[in-house]
Order: sequence, then structure tokens, then C-alpha cells
Amino acid sequence: MASRSGEENAEHVVEIVHAALAERMAAVVDALAQRAPVVSVQSSSSESGFDWGAAGVGAGAAGGLVLIAAGGFGVAYRARTRRDYAAG
Repeated sequence: MASRSGEENAEHVVEIVHAALAERMAAVVDALAQRAPVVSVQSSSSESGFDWGAAGVGAGAAGGLVLIAAGGFGVAYRARTRRDYAAG
């Protein structure tokens, strides 16, 4: 009886009915898995726990929002003063 554990957790499943071909394909997959490089992930946060990169991104976004808001207020103020001046 064939194992069906991969059917529920695999993205793509190929069922090989011929036993000899299935063994050859399993050997190929195992050989490729052994050749794959080992990847290790290291945390880039500083020892103090404060992430200066994230703080810089947040400060830049906040500064951009302030500039957009100031520009909007400036345009609204100019339009209002022009209208008031024209009404005279």
C-alpha cells in the first residue's frame, strides 16, 4: 500500500504507479536534496533590541505624510485667500 501522507500537505502531488520508476524518481529527489546548500537565517537586529532600520523607515513615512498634509493645507489656504481677495 502506498503512503498518502503527502496528499494533504503537499502543494503538488505526483502518483507513480510503477514501483521501479517510483524508486528511481525517489533516488533522484534524494540526490538533489543532498546537493542543495544549507541555508541559515540570522537575525539582523541589534543587541539592544531596537531596530534602527525600522525606525528610519517609520520616520521617513511620517515625514512624508507631514509634507503631504502641509502641502494640502497650503493649497487650501491659497484658494481661500484668493477667493476672499476677489470678493473684495
